[in-house]
Parts: sequence; structure tokens; C-alpha cells
Amino acid sequence: VVCLMPGSRRDEVARLAADFLQTAALCWQQRSDLKFLIPCANDLRLQQVKQMVDEFLAQRDDAEALKAAIYILDGQSYEAMRAADVVLQASGTATLEAMLLKRPMVVAYKLSPLTWMLASRLVKVPYVSLPNLLAGEELVPEFLQHAVSAESLSAALMQWLDNDAARQQLIERFTQIHHSIR
Repeated sequence: VVCLMPGSRRDEVARLAADFLQTAALCWQQRSDLKFLIPCANDLRLQQVKQMVDEFLAQRDDAEALKAAIYILDGQSYEAMRAADVVLQASGTATLEAMLLKRPMVVAYKLSPLTWMLASRLVKVPYVSLPNLLAGEELVPEFLQHAVSAESLSAALMQWLDNDAARQQLIERFTQIHHSIR
């Protein structure tokens, strides 16, 4: 089970959902037993995500089979992350929740071009996700702005799904961080 969380705000979802859906399709092509949960923060995001999924599937020859693997949820983000083997999510507080649930994750984020230009010049932090910031090292892969692509995201997700040793090592690090912030 893969939990897709492209964000809780309209602009976040608009910038990330298409990449997340394409990522899901690439992962599903490699493992057709995968299921994808997309929890939506509120009714507006639910309608937005449903429309984006419908538009995405309308362009695919395998739409019916892929549609059967996608579950759009009204809320329930905690439950979706808890049920997931891996989470693909926008950078934000949900990364901390996923870490506390000991869920491997891949983090992505896109800003508007102008905001990105300003932020990349003003903000000098090595990481954007809370697990990486708390650890002081890259525990989970982060893809920002132009690095966000279905190919890179799906490769990172499949690495977590296919590598039990790496997943277990990450869970141990998450447990250590969890204890340290208690």
C-alpha cells in the first residue's frame, strides 16, 4: 500500500498531484498488486483530487485497471499513513506524523517559480523534511522543484518497497528520533 499525500492546500495539490499520479502509475506498472490511498484534507481538496484523478485516467489505456488500485479518501490521513507500507508526500508536518508512525517516505515539494527563486536564495537549510532536519542527515529522499519527476519519485518509492534491510534501518532511526524528541 502506498499513501499519496500531495498536500492540504489547493496550490500544493495543483503542483504535485499530477506527478504523484504518474508516479503511482509507474510503480503500478512494476507491481500491479500495489494499492494507492489518497487522503484529502477537506471537501475542496477531495473534489480537486477526484477531478485530477479522472483527468489523469482519461488519458490512459489502462484506466479501468489502474482506477481499481486508487482509493480517494475523505480525510483519514493518519489511518492512510498507518495502513501504508510507504508514503509519498509533500513536505510539511505530515512528514513528522509519518516518521512517528515509522513509515518510510519520499518527500517532494514544488513552489511557484518566483517563490522558488526567492526562497532558494534566502533560505539556506540542508533539508526540507522534518525527519531529515531532526536527524541532521538525509534519512528520506527529498525531491524539490525541478527534481520532482515521476521517474525519480517512483524509483525512490520502489527502493523502500523492495529493500527490507534499508526499510528496517530507517525504522530504527525513526525510533531513535522519536525517543529523543519525547
